[in-house]
Amino acid sequence: FEIDSLEELEGLRVPLVWKDPSQREEWVKALKEQGSIASMEAEMVSASGRTIWLLASGLLMTYQGQPAILSIHNEITERKLREDTVKDSERWFRTLADTTTTGIFIYQDDRYVYANAAITRITGYSEREFLQLEHVWDLVHPDFRDTVRERTVARQAGEDVPEHYELKIVCRDGEEKWLDISVGVIDWGGRPAAIGTAFDITGRKQALEQVNALLQEKEVILKETHHRVKNNMNVIASLLTLQSDDVPSDECKDIILDAAGRAHSMMVLYDKLYRSNEVRELDLKEYLEPMVQEILTPFFSAFSVKAELHIENIELATKTLSSLGIIMNELITNSMKYAFAGRREGTIAVDAFRSDNGVTIVYRDDGVGMPPDVDFDTQTTFGLQLIRLLSRQIGAEVEVKRENGTVFTFSIPDSG
Repeated sequence: FEIDSLEELEGLRVPLVWKDPSQREEWVKALKEQGSIASMEAEMVSASGRTIWLLASGLLMTYQGQPAILSIHNEITERKLREDTVKDSERWFRTLADTTTTGIFIYQDDRYVYANAAITRITGYSEREFLQLEHVWDLVHPDFRDTVRERTVARQAGEDVPEHYELKIVCRDGEEKWLDISVGVIDWGGRPAAIGTAFDITGRKQALEQVNALLQEKEVILKETHHRVKNNMNVIASLLTLQSDDVPSDECKDIILDAAGRAHSMMVLYDKLYRSNEVRELDLKEYLEPMVQEILTPFFSAFSVKAELHIENIELATKTLSSLGIIMNELITNSMKYAFAGRREGTIAVDAFRSDNGVTIVYRDDGVGMPPDVDFDTQTTFGLQLIRLLSRQIGAEVEVKRENGTVFTFSIPDSG
């Protein structure tokens, strides 16, 4: 703009006006004192009312023999808006970071460059002490230090590493704490960096350890209980067997031996529970096969019985197995007593397999078969009543057939 004198600049009318008149006064004053201004940021308002930013430079000069100002303006509105956005973002970030209870940290290479107030509360280090740590992994517990070092280096190299994990740190006062860590990659100062959050989960970890300790103690107590029950069942079975020798009546002797057999089948279950790492479920094959052989053993002196066992490895609840053991004892005992009358040999078979709706167990013998006048659903003998009762307890449907002997089929639903 050409003017007659420097003083006329103050009253100069141009398409742009200074948004802050005091800034204009500073610019004029600087021109008077210095004779030039280089790259001064100026906020202007256009004739349309739009606010723009200019990078203004001015020089006092003589033009055609008259005092003049050479003024150069470069618009920097977009740059200023970006800068303002960045500043706003940084202000929001710092406000959020300083008020949250979540620890927030940023590291570049292998040094921390930012830590919020929560980090200092968690670790016990002041912000200055934290940022002066030589390496990111210096406060990490030795059990996790190598892993953190490897992941830090790999992440800085752009490699794919886990973003979320749990680790233990050693605080400034020596206290050990568990942290839940999440880490992501950002740009910091024009260079790649990593930003992370840290939650103190020490209380949760300690509670979990207490729960696990109580569970382990419970498992030990349960195993000891099963061991004692097994021994008591064995004693009961042995006492009943010994008592049977002093009973003159064959009928009473059979009743006592039946009770001993039932106690023995329960003893086998508790022995399996005691030896197993699992007290809620057991493998059907590992339970039934030895139990069948043990039930048959007392009869081998009088019979030659072949046992055909085809049992799949199926995990069942111990309460279901307990009922199945007693049921199997009743079936085998009945077969040995009645199915092979007048014979010196026979065959029993047990098949167990997964079916569409659960588990199917089939017991059969090749004996004389259940008498036609015996109805399983209404028979009042103790043994059959016991089988019906236990079958209902485990939700099993029972089908009885007379085919070259007797066949019992138990269909146990998955919920059983």
